[in-house]
Amino acid sequence: MDQRIKEYLHFGYCLSKTDRYPFTVPEDFTGKDLSEKKPVEHLHQVFEHVIGKNKIDQNIVIPISGGLDSRLLLAEYLKQYEQNQIKTVTFGVSHSLDAVLPLKLAKRFDLSHTFINLIDQDFSEKSLLYYAQQQSNPTFLIEAYCNHLIRESFNEDDTFVSGYFGDPVAGFISPKFQQISSFEDALEIFVKESKLDKTGILSSLDSNSLSIYDDNFSVLSPYEKLNFRLRQVNMIEPIVIDNRYNYHIPFSDSDLVQLMFSLPQAYRIEKKLFFEMADKYYPEYFKIGLKNFFGARIKSTQIEKDIRRKYCYAKKLLSRRFPVLNINDPLLNYFPPYWFYVSNESTARMVQQNLADLKKRDMLEGVDPIVAYEKFTKGDHRFANAVKLLFNAEIYLKAGIFE
Repeated sequence: MDQRIKEYLHFGYCLSKTDRYPFTVPEDFTGKDLSEKKPVEHLHQVFEHVIGKNKIDQNIVIPISGGLDSRLLLAEYLKQYEQNQIKTVTFGVSHSLDAVLPLKLAKRFDLSHTFINLIDQDFSEKSLLYYAQQQSNPTFLIEAYCNHLIRESFNEDDTFVSGYFGDPVAGFISPKFQQISSFEDALEIFVKESKLDKTGILSSLDSNSLSIYDDNFSVLSPYEKLNFRLRQVNMIEPIVIDNRYNYHIPFSDSDLVQLMFSLPQAYRIEKKLFFEMADKYYPEYFKIGLKNFFGARIKSTQIEKDIRRKYCYAKKLLSRRFPVLNINDPLLNYFPPYWFYVSNESTARMVQQNLADLKKRDMLEGVDPIVAYEKFTKGDHRFANAVKLLFNAEIYLKAGIFE
């Protein structure tokens, strides 16, 4: 099996030939001393500056979800731009928190808002194949195409705001991974943790087979280096950014990145400082709950957050175990995988045909795509990622991306 295809079936992306970070920070940058200002004051000052520079005259499209980063962006853009210059958009399914919460937000601030219901979209092989041909590096194809639907709904000269890099800069990596001191250990754990197929049906990668080396970017922990260099650049960026359009990407600005990396790690664990900035400087925007807290607000009690978390996970579990009951999963980011791959007649037919075509290629070293699909059809959601990766791989093969 080709190494790039192995990488794709393991990570959901291929390791790019270029080795870069999506922002510019001097290689010898090792953090700086803060002045008398509190860290949250520094962060807010830099956040305002980053969004305020390079002002534009055209319309601004801000995709908003139920999460923290998009709402922070919306709050500051509304401070610095005219309200009629800003359009908001959300895609997903109507019952999820990523659809319900943004709608409440748009109504609260009387914003122009577009909701793209993915259930109503026409996912044809022709459109997916054409879109795949435009991508330079394979990633989660369907998710990238869903983001493409946003851009397709607006004018080409509009400027799109992306929350890309908000998570890693704010600090979302678990403390247990941040504590790994050896780059070799971090690489081994990263490869193991990043394997999307948890069933064992798809081949695994040996960390020694990857041409990944350490660098002098010492402000990052070893595990963060891998997340920044591999996952963010090779998977997330191609999903949310399309270089054919105009973008503002505030979280990748070097001023903001340098500030966050100058802080003690405790400020970045679980995005602590970003939440503090949200509560202190944008309280009106956070009176509506966040997906981060399962619909609860920042200042909600821990008891309420725990109750909401258990409720959401219970519905998620029920929706997976009993798909025929059409129970709504409030934590959906895109659409129900079972709906796309199994129960929706047109997409299921497309998926089955492509899995059959992939099997005919006889290149998967004993992996039978049909077996994975049959298990998923019977409700075994452990095979959801395997089916998705195999289907996507065939579309990318037809598009010539692996050549």
